[in-house]
Amino acid sequence: MKIRNALIAMMLMVCGLAQAQMQNMTIPADTAFRVGKLANGLTYYIRYNNWPEHRANFYIAQKVGSLEEDESQRGLAHFLEHMAFNGSDNFKGNDLIEWCRSKGIEFGGDLNAYTAIDQTVYNINNVNVEIPGALDSCLLILHDWSHDLLLEDKDSKQASAAAFNPYGQYESCTFTVANKAEYVDAADEIFNVRSEKALKNPVKLNVFADRVLVGEFWLDNKMEPLTVTVPIFKCHQLMFWMECGDTRSGQYVFYDLKLSKAPCDIAIPTEYSSGNYDYSHNGASETATEVNNNPKTSKKGKKAKQRVTWEVKNYSGDSAVDGYLKDITELWGKTSKYVEGDYEMPKISETWVQAKDSSVYKCLSFVNSRRQRLSISSMIETLEKRINEGKNIQASISLARLGVASATLGVATLFSIDKTIYFSKKVKEGPKALTQCEDDISACISLAKAQIDAFNAYRSAAIEVDGKTSSDTVLILRPEKDDNVPNTFERLEYFNF
Repeated sequence: MKIRNALIAMMLMVCGLAQAQMQNMTIPADTAFRVGKLANGLTYYIRYNNWPEHRANFYIAQKVGSLEEDESQRGLAHFLEHMAFNGSDNFKGNDLIEWCRSKGIEFGGDLNAYTAIDQTVYNINNVNVEIPGALDSCLLILHDWSHDLLLEDKDSKQASAAAFNPYGQYESCTFTVANKAEYVDAADEIFNVRSEKALKNPVKLNVFADRVLVGEFWLDNKMEPLTVTVPIFKCHQLMFWMECGDTRSGQYVFYDLKLSKAPCDIAIPTEYSSGNYDYSHNGASETATEVNNNPKTSKKGKKAKQRVTWEVKNYSGDSAVDGYLKDITELWGKTSKYVEGDYEMPKISETWVQAKDSSVYKCLSFVNSRRQRLSISSMIETLEKRINEGKNIQASISLARLGVASATLGVATLFSIDKTIYFSKKVKEGPKALTQCEDDISACISLAKAQIDAFNAYRSAAIEVDGKTSSDTVLILRPEKDDNVPNTFERLEYFNF
């Protein structure tokens, strides 16, 4: 026993000495890091890395997190982190995310942030540094994140949010939400308040797919488990945002979350609405109800963005500013010409024919304004060229976006106050003009793709009847259920193919 006690005492003494030595030990700094401090107090760390080649990661870390919140601010730190992606001085609205995507930086994977109890960290990873202006633009993003957030959403409230990346592969999401634990305000308990509002304590759940509102639902203390499906349009960020408002909410759980690749035509809200909870429902049997009473519409039919106009009356004399504005002016003209296009939408010509066995079919052709038959293969080829032309313009738009960082710095060097005001405004309008061009071209490309799909669908339905074969200009088709079949027909054997 004495020997055992002696050994234990020796071990404790050795551990104490080791601990004392560790407390006095200074961990050597990695000499590969370049460390410095800016005049504003921000400390920077730079480390060279050659794998993967020509790639850079950017981080901005702040020593503040949810621990700084008081009881009335729960969730505010995390909410502010999400608002950092909602617009800043140099990246309005969704411009930051769209710019990153145009450079292969995916939102939710390469572009992200997190909030801990003692820190908030934002990151931009996998940046191709060989793209001209990419480094400057990423530094400009960090600059805006540090102190130039717009925080413009007048409907912003305290909220809890969770987001994940479905990797752009799924059309819809089905999930179940249920109340796990009720929350009743302590004051209501003390004063025995039994109003419907106090008992139900409703909160609103918003579901966003790439920042497009796809579902609004009211949840409350007395609700039954609710299962819903929302369209998510192959998004890269699916976010569940529960508005807590001015009061705390009950605890809600999400489970049985399933993603589907099948096409989904469920309507979505036309726009965000703060809405009001309907207390007329019976509590115990109530399920969550949708907030927005406006007519629903598809994603393509949601509230239209306000369109911008682009005109530069003169130039500044600074190469970076003028180069950026000239690029936008050129692309604005190319987009206008592309949208107008020289592509003529074909018309459909139908002739009803009767086969030898008295069966009825229709011979369908696509014709131009002069009633001349058009070759389906030629029309598809024309549309494919139109799609490629649009993609080339979009690629040029992506390159033009890179100039905003240099142009912003160039404005600061202008000596005239009038020039500074005018060109600062034009440079800030630039991203909106480029986004509008890109959206207009995307709409044309989508239409062209839809037309190609329609042509191919017609061709796949074409048949051969009585030795007559469908051709590239005339298709023999079976009648469809909604066709208005006439009483008189042309004989198929005499039809001019």
